Amino acid sequence: MSVKRNIFCYPLAFLLAMLSLVMACAPFPTPTPAPPSPTPTAKVVEATATPTPTPAPTKAPPTLTPSPTYTPLPLEVLRPAKRVVAIKVEGTVTHFLDESFWDEVQFSAIMERKAEFESDRIERLKGILSKHGLKGSNYVVEFDEAGKSTSLKCDVDGAISKRDDSYYGRFGWLLRPLGLDFIDDHFAESNKGLSWEGIVDDISTSVICEFPPQDVPYAAWDHPIGHCHAHVWWTITK
Repeated sequence: MSVKRNIFCYPLAFLLAMLSLVMACAPFPTPTPAPPSPTPTAKVVEATATPTPTPAPTKAPPTLTPSPTYTPLPLEVLRPAKRVVAIKVEGTVTHFLDESFWDEVQFSAIMERKAEFESDRIERLKGILSKHGLKGSNYVVEFDEAGKSTSLKCDVDGAISKRDDSYYGRFGWLLRPLGLDFIDDHFAESNKGLSWEGIVDDISTSVICEFPPQDVPYAAWDHPIGHCHAHVWWTITK
């Protein structure tokens, strides 16, 4: 009986030994680590990054509406409603006057540019006199606000020549810019001079030429007192 019990005990012990060996050699299971929680990268970057300041909107400067301004009329288009051109001879000096009468708009334009108007009128007359070999002096331009008129005045030297008691005057410088002629345009003759009224460049114009008073009229082609197309002659005996 003891032999049989030993026969069964050896295999059982052998099996237990082998089972212990297998269990000892088997790999120990490594626990699977839990997945890492997501790192809040975006939030960290957003929290740590320096915020870029947003530029303030540029405010455009206010648009200034120009105030209405008065634009004067150009001097070259000014046309008086009426014009009086006159000369008066004293000795060998001819006193010249050119007076113009304007409407309200044109006179206002002139007053806005008084200095320019004055210079323009004087320079024009100087140019005319120079073409005829004459000189002017004592130039002046006057402005009459009440009558809305302007006057250009000067003394012309060289237009009158004298020999003894006889005088001879040249007046082409006066007539030609107006397109007039003492004879062809039928100037009125008197013992004080010559005169004319009519239209020049669509402007009502009066031309008055005053010479030393005589006992007879300044008639065309007469002597010793008379005139031709652009010349006048007379004598002074007193």
